[in-house]
Amino acid sequence: MEMVTSEQDLSQSYEANSSRLESCDMVELKPDQHDKVIAKLDKNIIMKQELKQQLSSPVHILSSDQI
Repeated sequence: MEMVTSEQDLSQSYEANSSRLESCDMVELKPDQHDKVIAKLDKNIIMKQELKQQLSSPVHILSSDQI
């Protein structure tokens, strides 16, 4: 996962994750898709927690060779 350089970028990626999560609710699922979707949701929850953690810590400044 690439590091985000500013709080604005961070909140934008957080918003993108949230809206993607909400759009999942409208989809009818076949039984064999449930596990995949649950795994995706778990991953999104973990990503949200990481984003919140990054928001509460000092902003990371990256040098060009780290990007």
